Amino acid sequence: MKVLYFDCFSGASGDMIVGALIDAGVPLDEIRGALGSLSIDRDAVWTERVDRAGIGATKFQVRGEDGSQGHHRHSHGGVATEAHAHRTLREIDALIEGSR
Repeated sequence: MKVLYFDCFSGASGDMIVGALIDAGVPLDEIRGALGSLSIDRDAVWTERVDRAGIGATKFQVRGEDGSQGHHRHSHGGVATEAHAHRTLREIDALIEGSR
């Protein structure tokens, strides 16, 4: 059995975690397949190599139905401001049940 431990002392976003999993060897096609259970089009998922302050990583993105790259900007106690659609708990429960 293999164990992966994330020491997220200052937090980590979902796209950062998926990018790290890809860098650790998880094939992008497996991730695309898993996202398919959430009705996310395989072609909407893409990656690119980025370099920040000399550290290389995989940037993971999912394009929205409108072609946007899913900027998440609204008040969760942060500084983001761009509006986006929200899902109800019923919709989220249906997505989870549909993926089983």
